[in-house]
Amino acid sequence: MDRIALVGISWRTGGPDLLARFLAAAERRPELLRRLSLEASLEEAVYLATCNRVEVAFVPSAGDTINACRGRIFELLGGRRAQPGEAERTFRAWAGEGAVEHLFLVAAGLDSARVGEREISGQVRGAYDLARQHGVIGLRLELLFQAALKVSRRVHRMTDVGRGRHSLAEIALAQVRERLRRTPGAVALIGVSSMTERCAQELAQEGAALHVVNRTLSKAESLAGAVGGTRARSTVSVPTPTPSRCWCSPPVRPSLCSFEPTSSGWPPAPLRDRRPYWWTWRFHPM
Repeated sequence: MDRIALVGISWRTGGPDLLARFLAAAERRPELLRRLSLEASLEEAVYLATCNRVEVAFVPSAGDTINACRGRIFELLGGRRAQPGEAERTFRAWAGEGAVEHLFLVAAGLDSARVGEREISGQVRGAYDLARQHGVIGLRLELLFQAALKVSRRVHRMTDVGRGRHSLAEIALAQVRERLRRTPGAVALIGVSSMTERCAQELAQEGAALHVVNRTLSKAESLAGAVGGTRARSTVSVPTPTPSRCWCSPPVRPSLCSFEPTSSGWPPAPLRDRRPYWWTWRFHPM
């Protein structure tokens, strides 16, 4: 246990822009795990990324220090070498029992923005499964993640945290349904994640008109197809500093259509970042 460590950043210590710097797309994660193992000299590694955290659980090589590993992990995730003291200011670090306790809290949803939410346990399992699939996990992290997932199930089964609306998707759905009851219209799903996938499935079954907005075209297509959308056409819009605007056609049939690009730019200001292209899709279920 003493050799187990964990470093990372969460919603508690960094905003969305800072989190995004260290977030690897799903298709890049197998290669990232390989590089963590080889270039960061980690005996074992699991990369966990959600909307609210990016963390790496690892076992350092014999004789290596957690602080040295933190700097190399920062460089691999952030794409550049950290300035003096930057990795220590950006990534919190846990070791031994502290790392074990932290992962237990994370897996149970007790360190989440919404305490008790359940999506995180599935994300922890997904990170663990990916590390196993690519052979970068050993006995120490194997036992740790198995124990963390068992603790998560026990917490939700035996405490009040498992009662009521205990997932972010359920909370979001309740608010969306109330808004649609008062002012019917389309719902925009920003980004493809376990939360937006759950919302899309339930809202599509209820006949809501949905908009999927995502940087990666294939992910937007996949989510649309999963809830009954069919591809019509696509556009790419480039953000500009001016306000955004889009046209929405009435929900006539199950089809997947794009927002029209406009001179005023897309996406709206809160969604802009350093990545210039966004794939924007719209579809209407039966």
